[in-house]
Amino acid sequence: MLNRMINNRKGVTLVELLITLGILTIVMSISFNFFTFGNTVFSRGEEKSKAHQDTSIAAYAISNAVRNAVDISTSAEAGFTPLNITSRFPRISSVDYEIVEQNGAHSLVFTLNHEEGYSIESKVLLNNISDASGSGSEVWYLSPEENLDRPSITIGSWSGSIIGGVGGSIQYSVTTRNIDQNESLDLSFISDNDGLSLSSPSISADGSTTITVNGTHDATNGLKSFLVAYDGAVSRTVTFVVGENKPYIVLNTPVTVNQGESFNYLDGVTGYDAHGDEVSGVTYTGIVDTSTAGTYTVTYNLTVGSVDADPVDRVIHVLGTEPIVNAGTNINNASNNSKLVLDIQGFSGGIENINIKHDNNLFTGYEYDYEGNYTIVLDYKGSGNNFSNGDYEIHLTDKNEIDYIIKVNKNGSNWSFID
Repeated sequence: MLNRMINNRKGVTLVELLITLGILTIVMSISFNFFTFGNTVFSRGEEKSKAHQDTSIAAYAISNAVRNAVDISTSAEAGFTPLNITSRFPRISSVDYEIVEQNGAHSLVFTLNHEEGYSIESKVLLNNISDASGSGSEVWYLSPEENLDRPSITIGSWSGSIIGGVGGSIQYSVTTRNIDQNESLDLSFISDNDGLSLSSPSISADGSTTITVNGTHDATNGLKSFLVAYDGAVSRTVTFVVGENKPYIVLNTPVTVNQGESFNYLDGVTGYDAHGDEVSGVTYTGIVDTSTAGTYTVTYNLTVGSVDADPVDRVIHVLGTEPIVNAGTNINNASNNSKLVLDIQGFSGGIENINIKHDNNLFTGYEYDYEGNYTIVLDYKGSGNNFSNGDYEIHLTDKNEIDYIIKVNKNGSNWSFID
């Protein structure tokens, strides 16, 4: 019986074997793909992390190097140290630099570009730089230790102007270091210098001097530039503007006249041609009504040959002498007791302040407002309250601090003016 049972047992069929192998293949394929995907994601994450790390370290290296530099340039300078970021960090593909000035402070703005497509922008304040500009793909700097005995030139503030066809002058203050007293700076024009010349006295005991650009009527308008140099120092480029070659108008503004006085539009107005010679022919548009106080604007023009000067505006203030209170002063509500409307003309610039005295005592129980031009509404505070009988002095101050006094009397529901 046992022998028969053993003989009847069947082994694993071929179909079952193939199914089993198929399932194992699918499981192994899924496992392999999952492992490969995970490894790829991990590798990419690691690359991004490395790129971020590279750019962060490079940014720190730039900031640390130039933060306290005493000089900086985006072009090669003798004795300066190059940053060489792309050499020190091979996976940084490029760097874009720009030296910017804002509110008198200079900063180096830079963008680091990584070969993995990652980039960051950063900025470092240049603590010791007062005169620098430029942009490029490399930076050279001078550390404090390297600058102990090196000559230096700093261009400071400037004043003046040069007009093409007219002339003039521009002065620049200059500070130097490690340049001996009585030495001279080397000055040369980079642009055309028609009608222009440069001069500078020798270095003073405190290391300062002045550079003057002189212009004659032969100077042509446009951007000009010159170079300031000294052996061993970083040269400085200075750019300035020669104003447009055309006629111009000189006048005084603002002008103040009293109400009722005459006003000559051309008094204090002079026209000049492009060479600075006085000419006639100034015209104007705009009207000044001296019978009415207020502020007026007149525009002046000049044409010499076929060339127009820039228009110039002039402000004229007509000051009121004393207010004009219209006879139509009236009570403006049904009670005839709580409001007083004054139509007042002749103020220069509007009303700034109002005070009221009642029977020689300061009266504060009112509010005031405006209805149209210089129409003042005096309104007793509180519903049902009325101005009491008696004399009132209304003290007005306009925006030019001119004071006026209007005297009125209230008797019952009637108001009248007091001479």
